[in-house]
Amino acid sequence: MIGTFDTLQALFPWAAGALGVLTLLYLLEPRRRQVAVPFGALWRKVLERAEARRIGRRWRRFFSWLFLAVCISALLAAVGEEPLGLRALRERQQPPPLHTVLLVDVSATMATLDGDRDGALGPRQRLDEARRRLRAVVEDALPRERFLVVAAAVAPRTQAPWSEEKRAVLAAIDGLEATDAGLDLERALAAAVDAVQDRSTPRVVVVTDGGPSLHPVARALDAIRGVPVRWLIVGPAALGETPEEAASERLVDNAAVERVGVRSSLIDPGRGVVSARVRNDRGQATRLRVLLSAARDGRAPEDFARPEAVVAEQVVEVPPRSTVAVAFADVTLAPGRFAVQVRPAADADFRDLAPFDDWGFGVAARRRKVGVLLVGKGNLFLEAALLAHDGLDVRRVSPQDYRPAAFPRDKRLLHGVDVAILDQVEAEAPQDTPVWRFDLRPHTAAAPGEEAPRSAGELVIGEEDHPAVRALSLHDANFDQVRGLTLPTGAHPLLKERGGAVLAYARDDGVRRLDFGIDLLETDLGGRYFMPLLVGNAVEWLAGEEAAIVSPLEVGRPWAIGLPVGGQRWTWFEPGLPPRQAHASDDALLASSEAQGIHVWTSDSGLELARPTRLADGERPGRVGKRGPAWTPHPTAARDDTPRAPWPAWTLLVAFAAAALLLEWGLYQRRRTV
Repeated sequence: MIGTFDTLQALFPWAAGALGVLTLLYLLEPRRRQVAVPFGALWRKVLERAEARRIGRRWRRFFSWLFLAVCISALLAAVGEEPLGLRALRERQQPPPLHTVLLVDVSATMATLDGDRDGALGPRQRLDEARRRLRAVVEDALPRERFLVVAAAVAPRTQAPWSEEKRAVLAAIDGLEATDAGLDLERALAAAVDAVQDRSTPRVVVVTDGGPSLHPVARALDAIRGVPVRWLIVGPAALGETPEEAASERLVDNAAVERVGVRSSLIDPGRGVVSARVRNDRGQATRLRVLLSAARDGRAPEDFARPEAVVAEQVVEVPPRSTVAVAFADVTLAPGRFAVQVRPAADADFRDLAPFDDWGFGVAARRRKVGVLLVGKGNLFLEAALLAHDGLDVRRVSPQDYRPAAFPRDKRLLHGVDVAILDQVEAEAPQDTPVWRFDLRPHTAAAPGEEAPRSAGELVIGEEDHPAVRALSLHDANFDQVRGLTLPTGAHPLLKERGGAVLAYARDDGVRRLDFGIDLLETDLGGRYFMPLLVGNAVEWLAGEEAAIVSPLEVGRPWAIGLPVGGQRWTWFEPGLPPRQAHASDDALLASSEAQGIHVWTSDSGLELARPTRLADGERPGRVGKRGPAWTPHPTAARDDTPRAPWPAWTLLVAFAAAALLLEWGLYQRRRTV
């Protein structure tokens, strides 16, 4: 509208000048030329008829002036056709532009190599198939249709802004890359629907490889917001699914590493165990190679893929669609950073179609002393065995000062107690706290069993593979008095008489517990070499493995990592990217990444924090879920954009003005000759 007023303002002086000149010419009264005639009576009748037509000639001059003014106006209108909006005279009234959001799944499963080949010789990613399908959507665009390309993972991001230019939209589609993050479909759909609010003719096209609960999410948003959502399914899920498959998973040739944990030994902190869970998604048992790699400066998979980084290897057979635990024992923890990779064994006949989940990462935990609460009358042998381990922080309390209610597990950070040892104490254990009890004589809080101590027979280890008694031997051990215990359901016997009663057992019914029906002062265990070994094994098992494992971060989710000290600047080393300054709050580092590996933060003073990542639990290549209506091309009728007239308006106006001037010129010539 502003352009139209500007054009009228620019044309007004020209129009006023042209009309002024034309009016001036018509106001000039033509002077009649005097002609001498020999006899005036001959012209009297002619003059009388001319006098009768005098009023008609005046009106003819006025209409001639008006006619030429219209011609000039037509010429000026032809000059200002575009800003005056006259182009609409020759064009069909087009509907409002269509706004389409292309919501593309770029989560980890889109890197699975089972997309359609479309003439390619090798396997193709599902994202490659998505790009091909998206090109068809863009090529099917209506005139004036605008596209917004959004890459969807845990957090959606704009790949290309609104554009009608097909070349720019296709370039954005070609630039899409699969990440290691999961897919938050509900969040991505909500962002896409928000992007088309208050825009004409909106719609959302979702391109994904399937997954659980696709259709309910889309249906809910469609009903609430009124924005149509259409689906493009790629990969095997595009073939459709049965009701059984929609609620489960498809069979995919894939091996994956789910979790990796690094736990140091309490007895030898320099060595430990690296454990992993390996999954087989095939429909048949498969032999897999599990490789353990270590690198002091490793962050990305390629850092651990070097041959010199491999420190151990195992071959395991995994049942169909199952997960098995693999443990690498007695591993040197000096490198600090570890990675576990799974590959098909040499004799396994299958190709791993999802290489994105072949790696798992772990970091050795910083040494933290285990808090031990020792309650007893005083046992130097037990105290010496506890003090032999520098990884224990022992706190002594007399039975008179012991209050069980002061040491519950939910307040461990306040009192620093991880394990309680009660030596001949007739009191309850702290609530929900792992406890090791020595009770030679029965009482209400002791483990049930024989009522009175007695002499012992030959003692043996009950379960030699239990962590609490691993590598122990009772050869030549002497026990003056013992008390037999009743073995609860699910408990593991640790010490027992050969062919007789159980003297010690371990149980784990949510809270770990060791019960010994002996008194260390009534045995010679305190002077034996394996006493510190028994104490170390027992406390380590009671404290639990989870306390010594660095918890992984889920790829793509927001992270808040506690700081050991405050007031320092931190640098973030993200896998595959150059270092950059980290964002830190008062007591935590704030970050998020879509890269799988080990993320490292270093402070200006040299402190280092290393945290491994893991894939989202839902990122499995076999997931299939119900979805909504499929995308279909636009109907042919929507493409009818035929103009109303074959000629521009300005050509018609110029032709009209030329014809009018020609007609006026002809009439003028006729008047001169009549």
